[in-house]
This record gives sequence, C-alpha cells and structure tokens, in this order.
Amino acid sequence: FTFGSLAAFELRQPTTYTQRLGQVETTFSQYQAGLYIQDDFRVNKNLSLSVGVREEIQTHVSDWLNFMPRAGFSWNPFGAKTAIRGGYGIFHDWLTADLYDQSLRVDGVAQRDLLILNPGYPDPFAGASAVVLPGGRVQMDPHLQMPAVQQFSIGVERSFRDALTVQTSYMRQDGRNQLRSINLNAPDASGVRPEPGVGTVAHIESSGATTVNRLYAMANYRIPQSRTMLALNYIL
Repeated sequence: FTFGSLAAFELRQPTTYTQRLGQVETTFSQYQAGLYIQDDFRVNKNLSLSVGVREEIQTHVSDWLNFMPRAGFSWNPFGAKTAIRGGYGIFHDWLTADLYDQSLRVDGVAQRDLLILNPGYPDPFAGASAVVLPGGRVQMDPHLQMPAVQQFSIGVERSFRDALTVQTSYMRQDGRNQLRSINLNAPDASGVRPEPGVGTVAHIESSGATTVNRLYAMANYRIPQSRTMLALNYIL
C-alpha cells in the first residue's frame, strides 16, 4: 500500500496497492571485467602526482567503450604539516544482476505487477472506487549504457602539534547515463494507454542525470597517553 500523506495513513485511505504475481525460475550468466593502469611519481619533495586509466565492460550492456581517466596530486607548499590534495576522475557503475533478472521474470506473463488505484484497506479489492489495472512488465532498453560519474575534488589538511588535524574539502559529481525507469504505457490526456491490455511498462534506460556538490569538514584530536581520539565531521 502507498499512502499520499501521514493523515491519509491515519485515515486508512491508500492511493495505490501493488503486488507482484506469479512464480518463475530464471537462469542467466553475467560477466564483468575491468583493467586498471596507474602510475605514481614524485615531482619534488613537496609535490606528488598520480595518473591512471580504467576500462570496464560487462554483458547485458551494449556500451563496450568505457575508458575512465584518473588524475590526482598531493602538494605540501608550506611544509609537511599542510597538504593540498585534489583529483579528477570518471567512474562507471555496473548494471546489477538483480535488475536484469527483473526484466526476465516480470514479462507480463510468468510474473506481472498488479496495480490497484484507490484501493480499500486492508482488503485492496474492497474499495468502492477501486480500479484494477492489468498486469505490467519490466523491460530493458536494447541500447543500454553503463552509468558514469565525473568527479572533481580539492581539499586542504593541516596538523597542529601532532595532536590536532583539521581537514576541509569540496567535491562535485556529475552523473550521466544514469539508470531510471520510464512508464512507456502511461495514459495520455484522454486516459488511453498505448497498450490497453497492459498495466505499467517499466522501461529501464540510460537517460538520467545527477549533480552533487559536497563540502566536508573534519577535525581529529588525539590523546596518545590515554589511547583516545575525538573526531568531529560535518557534511553539507
């Protein structure tokens, strides 16, 4: 059951009821492979650099060219107690096996998703205005791509008398080809579905995008004689 608000829950008035019906046994193989090359080198006593590249491929995804460059640095311009670190990289994510398994099971025949609008409660079929939609299915886009995230970070760390360490950093992530589900059988303005005899058709595609900005602040205070460390962390 899904309720539109806490007040609707207290009044026992759900908006939808969903149930997955049917049993089916699926068998499939999924292979993943990744190759990573990295080199770290010290420019001078205050500056270190690292560069690398990764390639990942997997079955059930048509995108086979997934180069992911990485680069980072660590700079100590004011001595060993102050460090400035930063980096940039592209990271891909796998298509999980359970998501692919759903597309095999929920085909509208062996298994299907039942959706009831304005159901009764606790008996979903007892609602006077209950509308029972036909079973739906889950399907994968044949041109699915691996989700990717571009990540940039920069931060400063400072130590005080070997007991207190303070660090702050900023990170930005931009996601592309993110997986999301689109209902291809949603009704039009007149309430007519493209496939009248089918309910929700969850089409999984690589069309999502994300943008994340994070600011980190951290402080660690060590008391060696009592083997104690106090930590304070904040994320915006």
